[in-house]
Amino acid sequence: MNESREDDGEQSDDEWESRDSGPVPLPPARRRSRVGQVTTGTQNRAAIGAGIRTARTPTALTLHDVAHECAQLVRQGSSPGPLDEEALLELYLARMGAVLGGRRLVVRIARGGAKVDLVRSTAPLAPERRDQQCVTNEALRMAGLDPDDAALAGFGVVDDYRFDFDDGAQGFDVALVDGGRLLGVLGVEYHPGMAIPEPDPALLRIFAAQLSVALGRARIVEEASYLSGYLASLLEDANVPILVIDRKRRVQVVSRAFLELTEKRRSEVLHQDLTELVPEPSKQPLLQAVLRSLRDGELATVDVSLPAADAERREAVLDLVSILGPEREVEALLVIARDLTAIRKLEEQVVHAEKLATLGQLAAGVVHELNNPLTSISVYAERLHQKASEDPNADPTDVERLGRIVQAAERILRFTGDLVTYARPATEPPRSLPPAEVVEQALVFCEHVVRETQAEVEFAMTTDLPAILGVRGQLHQVFINLITNACHAMPDGAGKLRIEGEVTGKRSVAIHVHDNGAGIPTEQCETIFEPFFSTKGEGEGTGLGLSIVRNILQQHGGAIEVSSELGSGTTFTVTLPAAE
Repeated sequence: MNESREDDGEQSDDEWESRDSGPVPLPPARRRSRVGQVTTGTQNRAAIGAGIRTARTPTALTLHDVAHECAQLVRQGSSPGPLDEEALLELYLARMGAVLGGRRLVVRIARGGAKVDLVRSTAPLAPERRDQQCVTNEALRMAGLDPDDAALAGFGVVDDYRFDFDDGAQGFDVALVDGGRLLGVLGVEYHPGMAIPEPDPALLRIFAAQLSVALGRARIVEEASYLSGYLASLLEDANVPILVIDRKRRVQVVSRAFLELTEKRRSEVLHQDLTELVPEPSKQPLLQAVLRSLRDGELATVDVSLPAADAERREAVLDLVSILGPEREVEALLVIARDLTAIRKLEEQVVHAEKLATLGQLAAGVVHELNNPLTSISVYAERLHQKASEDPNADPTDVERLGRIVQAAERILRFTGDLVTYARPATEPPRSLPPAEVVEQALVFCEHVVRETQAEVEFAMTTDLPAILGVRGQLHQVFINLITNACHAMPDGAGKLRIEGEVTGKRSVAIHVHDNGAGIPTEQCETIFEPFFSTKGEGEGTGLGLSIVRNILQQHGGAIEVSSELGSGTTFTVTLPAAE
């Protein structure tokens, strides 16, 4: 992916597969200074003028030798990589400026912006001329360009050369062209009163051609380096799992998102066969999809499993996109992974929600049909049980059986009531309620359960807590459920139940229900709120209690949390919004 091209020719537009994604813009270079002067010697102005009058005109061979020397310095430079435009331009101007015997040179390089990107000269520029950005029609004509080419590069077009150093001086400009595009403009200027030597325009065009080739190569290297880094950064930082594989299925590029998805190190993925990165059941479908994409050059999609460090497999779909070469053959494949694990869980939740909705509709009808006969069974069974209990001649076994009938009937009635509550919560509007009063009333309702377990209750809620907004009956149900569960979890005769409240923030009240029971395993602390999940023995609970509690609190804009430690007890924290 990071290879540089050694040939000088350019690829025509139709040699590579065209994509409609748009070009990648190259940002302005990070110049040390946009405008700067290059040192060419230590002679003063008088000495330079004398040199121009007496020196022989440099020959084309001299310029060629200097250009060759510059090229050698570029190739053998001490810098870790190729010279950029800035350093290369300074090198050429310093060498050529010294050889050209006092001629003042200025080079402007542009990238198509409103302002010239780089200006370097062999003498100080007049301040008002520093930002001029133009090229003459004659320079364009000699380079085989037109005004549109100049406009594309960001240069205006003028008829006469505009001076950069002294008014009234002689001078001309030469277009710097590489590959048919205007890179910049070279200006050549003489001291006032000095005529332009006849060979100079031709010689300076030779220098301009040599400089253009060097600048063109530097720009290609810079653009290629930037594009390579741009693409590498794009792949690395994009929050999408991406791979690039060659025709042998070896991974050549991998994004950070893919490594995070599979929880692998880069060294474990690079240069590996793609099919070796998936479990056995996914190997054959993936191999077939890869071979099909390499053969046909068409988009292929395949569902696979990806291993993870936590031993759980992640479900993903891989899109295989072909990368075509000059002859439209498939040179590589871009592999884009989409993690479906979360989607699969959401689908399961949707299915579960649909089941609960169906259950609610069923419960409404079933409860209506069951309640009438159940009420009769419960009433008559209780009457028979009471009568048998008062009869001294009654068979104790029959009395016990009648008691069990009463308990079973009551249990079924409670279960049907829970189903109705779960399926169709009450629609009574919320009111402002004192939290201590609501919890104390729920505690009274649970008096028989507390008495049976002989639990010690510490009610530490104060009356100065802010009022809460809620439906009294539903909140009773919340705390009755929590208190009852706490009593069932605590050891008989040694239970300690503590209920306390506090203000959290400015607009909510937290109520803690703590017991010293056996505790809840950490892995079950979220599961206990799911419908029909119960830690009680068979026949001791419906598994709907805490699910109903959470639903009620969510409807109140509140929440419930649980913290537990095995052997040390459990604390349920109910948070409710304060009334306005």
